[in-house]
Amino acid sequence: MATQNFDNQSRPIDVRRVAVPLLGLLLGVLLLTSKGFTDLVDAEAQFLLTQSLVERHWVDLPAEGGLTTGALDERSTFRGPEGRTYSQYWLGYPLWQVPWYLLGKALGGTSPEMARMLPRVAINIGLAVVTALEALLLAGLVALFGGSVRAAVGTALLFAFCTVAWPYSKIGFYEPLLGACLLASWYCLGVYAYRQRSWGWLVAAGLAWGWGFATKPTFALTVPGLVFFIWWLSRCPSAHGAERGFRWRDAWVFALGLAPWVGVVLWYNWARTGEVLNPGYASWNWEATLTWGHFTRLLAAYTVSPGRGLLVLSLPVLLAVIGWRAAWRERAAVAGCSLLIFLAYLLFHAARVAPDSWAWGPRYLVPTIGAVMLLAPWGWRVLAPSRAGRGLAWGLVGLGVAVQLLSIVVPYGTWMHKVHAQTGTSDSVIFSLRYWPLAGQIDTLREVESSRLGLAGSGISGGAASAQFKDHLRRSLDFWWFYAWRLGVPRAAIGLGVVVLLLLTAGAGVALRGCLGQGTSDVSERSDDHDRE
Repeated sequence: MATQNFDNQSRPIDVRRVAVPLLGLLLGVLLLTSKGFTDLVDAEAQFLLTQSLVERHWVDLPAEGGLTTGALDERSTFRGPEGRTYSQYWLGYPLWQVPWYLLGKALGGTSPEMARMLPRVAINIGLAVVTALEALLLAGLVALFGGSVRAAVGTALLFAFCTVAWPYSKIGFYEPLLGACLLASWYCLGVYAYRQRSWGWLVAAGLAWGWGFATKPTFALTVPGLVFFIWWLSRCPSAHGAERGFRWRDAWVFALGLAPWVGVVLWYNWARTGEVLNPGYASWNWEATLTWGHFTRLLAAYTVSPGRGLLVLSLPVLLAVIGWRAAWRERAAVAGCSLLIFLAYLLFHAARVAPDSWAWGPRYLVPTIGAVMLLAPWGWRVLAPSRAGRGLAWGLVGLGVAVQLLSIVVPYGTWMHKVHAQTGTSDSVIFSLRYWPLAGQIDTLREVESSRLGLAGSGISGGAASAQFKDHLRRSLDFWWFYAWRLGVPRAAIGLGVVVLLLLTAGAGVALRGCLGQGTSDVSERSDDHDRE
């Protein structure tokens, strides 16, 4: 008999009936609050690689794309043996951007400036879409591992709007794609073990994992967690709610999905460096520190520091911490996989020389947040029996939303630039309460639309916007509709876009509420099934 899970169900449930309205709600909010473009070195390097793939059908970067203006540097590019310039970054994210680039190009523009900007706008839309898909995959995993429809939807919303996943849906980094690849691979492995014994799911798992690895080599840090998940279920699958375990031959089927991406990575290495095993990645990316004090300092920076800590800027993650023991008792394979993935990322990046101090929150841990939040329903269940526990849970949710709202309203780079100008380093944001980002964002918000900021305009958009627009970047609310108004886009067009997204959000919310109302009997029905067994 299967071990009962956190909703007293013995078999996975189906959340397909809420998938469409949930996705609509996620997309409505994420697109309404999106930035509409990116202005980071990393994002520009990825964009130029996408542009080269589409326009020039090769992987070297055009010299006119911003390299001659200092927009990119040795941290994002390198020279190949034949003297051409190549991106340090791998192909996974640029390949995701290709259809969005084509969409932006098809939209055209009323001016050369807009024609250069629109592909970037479309790519930013793609970033919101992949974040919404990651949240949807998280809902699917919660249901797959025994959660009710309400638990699945609630966890997806917690992830999307109460953690730093929300600001990262608009910034321009590729971490959301890594998180989506991780959850997609895990979901496919879970379906194979819990629902449908079809090798197609293993091939899909390999494809999803390979896409993540082809995006960033550190995605290999997910291997210990996923291997633990497979091994634990293989020990005694029925005791963990699974239909069957995994067999050695399953690895070969998984490899069929992985093989195309291995080929892509090896070819990409050859195209840039002339050697299939030389990725061309700069050595500073892997430089480690052996100093114990520095290592523990970065551990604190990524977890509990006021300016970078995951537990500070994504408070609902504490629900997963609270629920881990309960999850281990009922779904050890899931709890162990989640913990190992998080620890692998945390320990690896704490061992590096320095954190990514120009990011909002723990950027390098963002791919793991979905896997961590998978345990949040257990934490909610632990707290739910008492009034104080429920108050704590709702307090974490409320504070989580408040923190994310603050981070999406003002460009975080504005505060980073101010701190760097005052202290000579952006590390002050991480370790000094005086430069606490949340207080800094509030302070900066008071100066939005004023001339008091006194910051130089951004030079990172690769010539895609005028100097005036770049200056507005540091003085504006961080939403596409605000920037569009600043660019002179007709107010009627802006208003129409906002109204459409508001209607999408409201309609999806109403439909989702209706679906949840129809699904209140899920738990009791599954309990009855379990009792009959």
